[in-house]
Amino acid sequence: MIPWHGKLVSEWFARGSTARLEDVADAVGQSLQTCERALKTPWCQAEIARYQAAVRKHLAQRRVAPLEELQQWGHEAARGLVAALWLATERENIREMRESSSAILNYLGHTPVKRTDKTVTHRVDAIHDPAVLARVIETGELPDELMLPPP
Repeated sequence: MIPWHGKLVSEWFARGSTARLEDVADAVGQSLQTCERALKTPWCQAEIARYQAAVRKHLAQRRVAPLEELQQWGHEAARGLVAALWLATERENIREMRESSSAILNYLGHTPVKRTDKTVTHRVDAIHDPAVLARVIETGELPDELMLPPP
């Protein structure tokens, strides 16, 4: 490496993407043709490649940082959905279980499964008491006497 090559490369980097070789040659105190030849040497090419890799890495990190934060929020939301599913399972609330599991599947990128056959496990149409009906609507849980025996 010739001593002024380092100054040439650093001046080229300092001026950024709008650098003109004529201005860099004037700043270094060399002719335009000498600077062109110097920039084509293996040492200068290696330094330029190292600089460009550092710039690419920096730009990628700036783009990826918000995505990592969103991913972290998504993981926390998924943990909340799984906790809601466990809570619904403990309370044996079918509606909440179905909603939580479909939300988890949506988070994982799966579309909800369309139900083609309806499995009736209750006799909701037999409820005529408004207080019992209001309790069912509010909690989503059915009294045991309305549940059909398993097949």
